[in-house]
Amino acid sequence: AVLVAIVPEAAAGHDRALGAAKHKKPIKPYGSDIWNSSVPWSSEAQEHPFGVMTHLAGGHITWANVSHLSLKWTLILTLVGWPALLLSCVTGLLVIATSAVLLLAPTNKASEDAPRRSMLLEGLRSHESRRLSWWNAFVRWVPALTIFGSAFALAVLAWHFPQELFIVQIVFSSAFVITNGLHLIVHGPLALTRMRSQDRPLSVPEGCSLSTENAPSVQHWLILPNYKEEEEVLVGALESAAQGSSAARSLSILLAMEAREAGSQEKAELLRARFAGRFLDVQASFHPANLPNDPPGKASNTAYAFQWLQSYLQTTGQDTTKVVLTVADADSDFHSLYFDSVAQSFLSAGAASKDATIWQSPVFHVKNYRRQPMVLVPSTMFTAVSELSLLSDAQATRFPYSTYSLSMSLALRVGGWDPEWIAEDWHMGIKCFLLTFGKCHVQPILYPTINYMPEDCTWGGTVSARWTQAKRHALGISDTAYLLSMLPLVVAHVMQRGGAEGMNRLQTMSRLLCGSLAYMCRLVNAHEMVGIMPLFMLVGTLLKLIMHHTLSPFRSLDELFRWTASACSVLFFAATISTALTVAVFQVATETVQKRMDPEKAEPFVFRNRGLHFFYLLSSCMIFGMFHVLGMGIAMSSAAIKLVTSTTFDYEVAAKPTKEARL
Repeated sequence: AVLVAIVPEAAAGHDRALGAAKHKKPIKPYGSDIWNSSVPWSSEAQEHPFGVMTHLAGGHITWANVSHLSLKWTLILTLVGWPALLLSCVTGLLVIATSAVLLLAPTNKASEDAPRRSMLLEGLRSHESRRLSWWNAFVRWVPALTIFGSAFALAVLAWHFPQELFIVQIVFSSAFVITNGLHLIVHGPLALTRMRSQDRPLSVPEGCSLSTENAPSVQHWLILPNYKEEEEVLVGALESAAQGSSAARSLSILLAMEAREAGSQEKAELLRARFAGRFLDVQASFHPANLPNDPPGKASNTAYAFQWLQSYLQTTGQDTTKVVLTVADADSDFHSLYFDSVAQSFLSAGAASKDATIWQSPVFHVKNYRRQPMVLVPSTMFTAVSELSLLSDAQATRFPYSTYSLSMSLALRVGGWDPEWIAEDWHMGIKCFLLTFGKCHVQPILYPTINYMPEDCTWGGTVSARWTQAKRHALGISDTAYLLSMLPLVVAHVMQRGGAEGMNRLQTMSRLLCGSLAYMCRLVNAHEMVGIMPLFMLVGTLLKLIMHHTLSPFRSLDELFRWTASACSVLFFAATISTALTVAVFQVATETVQKRMDPEKAEPFVFRNRGLHFFYLLSSCMIFGMFHVLGMGIAMSSAAIKLVTSTTFDYEVAAKPTKEARL
């Protein structure tokens, strides 16, 4: 048999020199020597300790010729394949260097407490602004360099260290799947258990009240951005919000309409008339078209609606310290206890905490789940269970997603929403984290919100609509560039004065930089790693084929392939078990919210039988899961290229379920 020995490269190099020159030992080949048929594989006979006996083969020790693996390069290849650690270290060094330059800028006392980007930029001299613009241009390249640079580096190193790379890509890709799967099956059931046990009336803290006869203690404003949505879709969202016990006393609605949509004013008036008396107030804003640095989309509509609401509250003399904003998708279906739960958490929190908190419910895209093509089920399932498990894990780095709430004071502190960033939810989470010096956090509200997946009239049209949505979601990769562009400014601000309340600089810097490192790792795992994985697997597959066909005549790699195949079988079995448990979590989650899903004229039998439903979900994951990974990888890679080649993105609207489909 062929023995594969892992030895440190330094030892291998030492043996190369001393073994050949002094002790006449055969050179130990490793790395690219495997391609050279004139370099024989060495025997370990001379390395065996003298006097060691064996009972095998009649007492005679038999040695096989082996090719050595470099332990150092195995570790290096691992870091190249998973670049978050390396990227974070480089980011830290660049942030320190950039901040050192920005520290030369004159201070701006107006920005001491609540710095916004415009405030942070004030006072920069021309050469500092120029260097900052270079830095901002560079960080737009970071996602593309991470995805394609890692793949290119692996392809180049494949020649020099083919065996090491072959082993690393198997272990790495399997570990990536297994560790993410373990997170889903450990934290998903915990969140699901808590979610199912909370479906009961809320207890309000002593001395607090959600509302009084004169005025509510918490004033909710639901911002509902929409564009070309059917009236019945908006009615469904508003009906679910109106189910809350205090909706008529404490919940107001802001219909964030687009002025460029024909008939938007008439639609807004119909909705206002239909829900008169069901809410405390119903207003509408109309986002103008062709504003500068204001591309169409949910982010720009939300940004304008927030500015409109700010002016409206000031005009009507409302106390903004009691206002909680909720931003939702137009098709969001709220749990009847969601707004009361947010109010309870808001009242229970301390003065500082409630203005540094974003409340997030689990979001399940299952309202039209029974009509979704089987090929799209893995996407729906893994998104739902992933968001659920992250809300359960207290140590996880969380982002607001789709539908979330935050205080008006926090939104005012950070300057509201930025219109030019498409992924408005993750972007707002990062912005709040940075501009509160790492204090802002996401708190779970385990009352699920459900909404629709894209849907068209045909099977192919629905798949195409989901692809359109995936490409739009992938543009969230730009948040990596945003974090890197803003971090030097915030670090410089902290180093200059430490904050308005005399906070400890060391403590603030530690919280900010450690939190930024966690955010960076999460962003890389969610975006760049998804883009790298298909390329990484492609490199590994091609390398195995080349090694098998090129090296077979003079190298015996059968043992290497046999042992790695055995390892892959074990890891595949573990991944299958993990997937089955994830399927079980998702199945229970859908049963929890099935009464809020669209009713079907004739529900398919597969959804009425638990056993068949489980087998249906598991089969869809095993058959189409790889296509989901491949599709997301292509979408992420494409988004990384767009980030380099364009400064603005087009908001592509995916097809929505029609009234005929819902009925």
